Amino acid sequence: MALFKKLQLLSTNSLSALIAIIYAIIAYGSLQLAFEGTNASPVWPPSGIAFCAVWFLGYKVWPGIWLGAFIANVVVFTHNGWAAIPTLPVSALIGTGNTLEALMGVYLLRSFTEQTVFLSRIRDIFKFIFAALIACLSSATIGTSAVYFTHPAAGVPFDMIWFTWWLGDVVGILIVASSFLTFQRKLWQLRSWQNALEAVLVFLVLIIVNTGVFMGEYSEYGFYAHVTYLVLPFAIWATYRFGFPGATVSALTTSVIAVFGSMLHLGPFVGQRVPEDLMIVECFIGVIAVTVLTLAAALYERQKAEEDIKNNEARFRSLVENSFEVIALVDAQAKVFYTSPSTKNILGYDNSETIGLSMFAWMHPEDIPGVLGIFQGLVKNPGAIAHAICRMRRKDGILRWMEGSGYNLLHDPAIGAVVLNYRDITERKLADEVLKRDKESLIELVDERSKELIKTQKELKHFSRLADIGTLAATVAHELRNPLGVIHLAAYNLKREKTELGDNRHLMNIEKKVWEGNQIIDNLLSYARIKIPNYEEVRILHILDECVTAAQGRFGEKGVTIEKEYGDGLDSMESDPNQIREIFLNILNNACQSFTESGGKVELRARRDGDMVKVSIQDTGMGISHEDLDKVFEPFFTRKSKGTGLGLTICNELVNLHQGKIEISSQLEQGTTVTVSLPLHRGEQDDETASH
Repeated sequence: MALFKKLQLLSTNSLSALIAIIYAIIAYGSLQLAFEGTNASPVWPPSGIAFCAVWFLGYKVWPGIWLGAFIANVVVFTHNGWAAIPTLPVSALIGTGNTLEALMGVYLLRSFTEQTVFLSRIRDIFKFIFAALIACLSSATIGTSAVYFTHPAAGVPFDMIWFTWWLGDVVGILIVASSFLTFQRKLWQLRSWQNALEAVLVFLVLIIVNTGVFMGEYSEYGFYAHVTYLVLPFAIWATYRFGFPGATVSALTTSVIAVFGSMLHLGPFVGQRVPEDLMIVECFIGVIAVTVLTLAAALYERQKAEEDIKNNEARFRSLVENSFEVIALVDAQAKVFYTSPSTKNILGYDNSETIGLSMFAWMHPEDIPGVLGIFQGLVKNPGAIAHAICRMRRKDGILRWMEGSGYNLLHDPAIGAVVLNYRDITERKLADEVLKRDKESLIELVDERSKELIKTQKELKHFSRLADIGTLAATVAHELRNPLGVIHLAAYNLKREKTELGDNRHLMNIEKKVWEGNQIIDNLLSYARIKIPNYEEVRILHILDECVTAAQGRFGEKGVTIEKEYGDGLDSMESDPNQIREIFLNILNNACQSFTESGGKVELRARRDGDMVKVSIQDTGMGISHEDLDKVFEPFFTRKSKGTGLGLTICNELVNLHQGKIEISSQLEQGTTVTVSLPLHRGEQDDETASH
């Protein structure tokens, strides 16, 4: 409340003085309304005022409560001429009891409710009542003891005085405090002029009914007590229609009229004994207050529950209707009886088009058996959850991948269905397939590159080894050249000096071996000193003729014949003549050496194939086994008893340097064919290599 917030800005002394004045005025007025011959009122409003002051302004205002109660009691005692009572001490004790009552009540209520705004739940009403009942014990006990033991009331027992005092304070807190607390919660609001008119009508009816009940004269005490029940329907009407405001207004109206009527010796509660009448009126007002407050709290809880249900329903409906996923309800036979609006976005169907159909109506036939098995297992297990991925056909015929889950709530009376929730995952599925394919491709590429890397590492290691061998071969060849030269010179001198030794087979064998040794040295040096071709214009047929003549001169005595066949268009080509000559000499030598017996034929064919010249040399010798074909280009590999095994290795290197290709096909005991393909013109790579 804005008023209490402004009051909190005042100093403690100012607040205490203000509370003292208000309390004293209301207490004095209440004491004036006391029953004749007593110092007690059926309803003690100051107790409710004190409670509200502490509740809204804090515990610091207690001096004002004590001072107000002290002043009011001093004035009343003096005015009534109760000289037998020590006014100041008794007033001080009563003020102390009233102060403790307010402090204890607020403390208990805050401890019970743990909130500053209450009266919204039934349990809060009962806590409020309980706090009032406990707190008022202090005021009733201290006040009754102070008055009774200083001025005992004639014929009235202590317990009767204590009970009426205690119950009057309790009713005062229930009626007055509840009115202020209801006003604090801003519940005094009328929704329309019709509502305001009804409120006025209810108030007038309450006044009329209470006046008729409590302001009437009854001939016999207690016989007409049942007429008080006429008040209840109208109090309930006010509470039902207006909640807490209606409850507090009806309780306050009933209490005021009942008190006034009883004071005037009117109404059904007036008898011969005033204390008993006072107690009956207090009980009636207390029952009315508790009843309407409890009913108001019950109605408020119901209203809040209905609002919460409505809000939750609206929230759930909004969530379902605006969800990007489809929510569907199906029975145990998979028949659809509800689908969310998102079905239109995902499958293209309106809700009305899906109701009554099977959930498998849109599913791809190949996926139905698997999903059907999952659904049947789900239906058999209440509360179970299952997941599935399948293809569904949209209304336009396009297949889309769906991922969904099912929750078996057939056993739940509020739902009674299997709740399906599914979404379109086509893009994700396609992305997964692309990622899977890319992963497989990457793995294959990595494996391929790894193999190439391993192969390259082996080749590098092999080339490093060959380079070392080449260096060693060049060194050994250089060291062997000199002794062979000396031996050749010595044999020449012997033949010249001793002419009779000219045909000596030993000298001839020495010369032959010297020549073979030189050939081995030449092969070693050729392998060790292979260099970039020195290109020039050469006549390829002339080189081939030179190679054939050299081979025939060397192997003619073995009866080997070489036949030539040249195609048209072969004239000149760009190449290194020395390297080309070495290539075909080595191949022809190997062909002539392939014969185990005397005789044999070698065929050499040369032809042009586009921008290439192809030369094939075919023999009918012993051939090469299949196992050895993969090794013929390896350095130092040979099955012959003589030779270094470098001839074909050198040929392969020289052909590669010319950007050509050499191929070998062979079968044992049938012969071997070697085909060399060389470009007629030097390529760009050769130009770059030469420039370097």
